[in-house]
Amino acid sequence: MMKLTCNSARLGASVCLLAWTAVASASDDGREHWCLPPPPGLTGWWPGDGNAYDIVGGRDAELHSGASFGLAFVDQAFLLHGDGDGDGVGDYVSVADDPALNFGTGNFTVDFWAFFGDPAAGEQVLIEKWVQSFSGLSSGWTFTHFPGNELGFFIESAGAGQGVVSDPVPIPAGTWTHFAATRRAGTFALYVNGQRVASSLFAEGNMNADSPASIKFGHRGNSADTPGSEDESGFYLDGGIDEVEIFVGRALTRDQIRAIYFAGRQGKCKP
Repeated sequence: MMKLTCNSARLGASVCLLAWTAVASASDDGREHWCLPPPPGLTGWWPGDGNAYDIVGGRDAELHSGASFGLAFVDQAFLLHGDGDGDGVGDYVSVADDPALNFGTGNFTVDFWAFFGDPAAGEQVLIEKWVQSFSGLSSGWTFTHFPGNELGFFIESAGAGQGVVSDPVPIPAGTWTHFAATRRAGTFALYVNGQRVASSLFAEGNMNADSPASIKFGHRGNSADTPGSEDESGFYLDGGIDEVEIFVGRALTRDQIRAIYFAGRQGKCKP
């Protein structure tokens, strides 16, 4: 039987335990390739493999403007062209609002792969479920990227907010990078390529992150596509997003996030 080796000094013991449960599948060239069983507790998973299916929750996404599919780091991905593809409208992907996708006051995880055509080209939203109100009544959550390669994750509810912003991190243009955000008992953490790059603890615990907005990949909702939102900035992602996962009620550990990153091109085992 084929044996999967594990470098415990590089991955950490718990990651090795995960890796040993990996599944081998044969490809057209006759070789075996290893995928990682996804962590338990998945609520939604949008791989972008030539379709917009949610392969665990059945809440399929919808492509807007010129959004498309193309070859990516893990199989295929959602390709988004910001607002520079000549049609004057940015590309994005949305998932209709569903109560099952609301985080409430519980723990959660959001993770995915993404790349940027130009990381310095203004703020670019990665993923969010957010209604922007300039009267101080925004609601929901947003995971965004700033032009200095800082990452931010924010929650607002009833005029109050929580969030975390990273220092600048190396994110090369045109390179697939793994991102993750978690909340566990009032602590936010942001990860890039399996490494924690920011964290923040809020003594008051978890704020309500619910929002009536759809989930959007690569776009800040506006008055045309998000009822109640007053922001017309767009903040479109010029690049791509892949393997989007949401865990409602579960904050993955650092080692679980690292395992997803180290699975690399083989990705997670799909049902």
